Amino acid sequence: MMQKKNILSTNHIEELASHDAIKLKTPVSEVAWHELGHHLGFSEKEIRAFEAKRGK
Repeated sequence: MMQKKNILSTNHIEELASHDAIKLKTPVSEVAWHELGHHLGFSEKEIRAFEAKRGK
């Protein structure tokens, strides 16, 4: 059964961006893609492998 919604952790995103609006775009994008992967049914291990291939 697929999740109906994903909640992004703003604390983690803010830590990655160090509270800098310019730096915020990349972490938000990375977290959104990561969570989209879970929504599509990929495991944490599979997503981490995809991220490693992308160099993230």
